[in-house]
Amino acid sequence: MIRPPKVLVLAVVAFGALALSGCGDSSPKTMTMVLTQPAPLNNIENFGQAASEIGNLHTFQAPISENNEIVGQLTGERVLTQSSGDIAWAIEQQVPGAEGIELPNAAVWHQSMSFHLKGRGTIQVEGNRVLLSGTEPSLIPLMAIAARQPLAITGGTGEFMFARGELTSVHNDDGSYSQTFTYRLS
Repeated sequence: MIRPPKVLVLAVVAFGALALSGCGDSSPKTMTMVLTQPAPLNNIENFGQAASEIGNLHTFQAPISENNEIVGQLTGERVLTQSSGDIAWAIEQQVPGAEGIELPNAAVWHQSMSFHLKGRGTIQVEGNRVLLSGTEPSLIPLMAIAARQPLAITGGTGEFMFARGELTSVHNDDGSYSQTFTYRLS
């Protein structure tokens, strides 16, 4: 009988141990972070004649805090993609629990946001939202109070590199927003 050299046996054992050590639960953990922001500072560029013209741009910014301490800055923009005509489909898809509710002057806006967290990195968020807007060109599109409309977390930098998940925003009675991030780093 031919015996394999000891070095080969040790190499096979070491490789097997290394392979088995990676067989545990390596799936990324789901993390949650809640940030709050005051009512944002807004800017509107109405490229059409009225607030309901496709392509109108709304930019905004606000400080963000965690546990009542300022931790960064939110910057974002919205572009009007569908005016208030027939958007019942969007209301049903984008505002859970709002089926059959009349939302006058609601429109679909494509929204992009960057959450810049001091010393930690950024989180990028994007998607469509149904927002309420008035008929005056100077009115700012807003989420309905207490409406929960999730957007996709599309990535990030620093501590949030490769972040994927969902941001759920809630417009509070005092004009502030609660931003709840549920994400994985994968």
